[in-house]
Amino acid sequence: MEIDVISIVIGIVALSTFFVPIGLYQLSEKRKLKDARSKFKSVADEHGFHSDEMEVFRGGITMGIDLQNRSLMHVKNGKETVLNLDEIQDCKFYKTQHNEPAENDTTTSIQEMGIAVSLRNTKNDDLRLPIFKGKEGNTFGDESLITQRWIRKIKSVQKPVKISG
Repeated sequence: MEIDVISIVIGIVALSTFFVPIGLYQLSEKRKLKDARSKFKSVADEHGFHSDEMEVFRGGITMGIDLQNRSLMHVKNGKETVLNLDEIQDCKFYKTQHNEPAENDTTTSIQEMGIAVSLRNTKNDDLRLPIFKGKEGNTFGDESLITQRWIRKIKSVQKPVKISG
């Protein structure tokens, strides 16, 4: 049995057309994750924020909790929001939807989902901390579960409000 060199070369080229793009995509995702972590760390250092737990979401949005200083930090596109956990009255899941007409009926396309935070001693609307921003054609899988997990984390570290009566 004789192995043809041209067949081996064609096989290697065919395999590389599948594996090279996948490898390049993985490298770019790791680079984006590293950049988001470094941006979060630099912003955290500016605010004296020591993250006990931090997570990078799709799109480079990051969120972390500092239990010692009782604060929450959310960073999106280089803009940070730092909240005192004791100032948070309530937090809940939100999503904004945009309906687009189809041939027979309407389809729902989720545009954004995240955490709506109600602060104590303010009468303003809820502060919205987006976790995921959807684009046309993207489907959401575990994003709502991740958002709910962060809401549970925030609620678990909140101090109960004492009602005098």
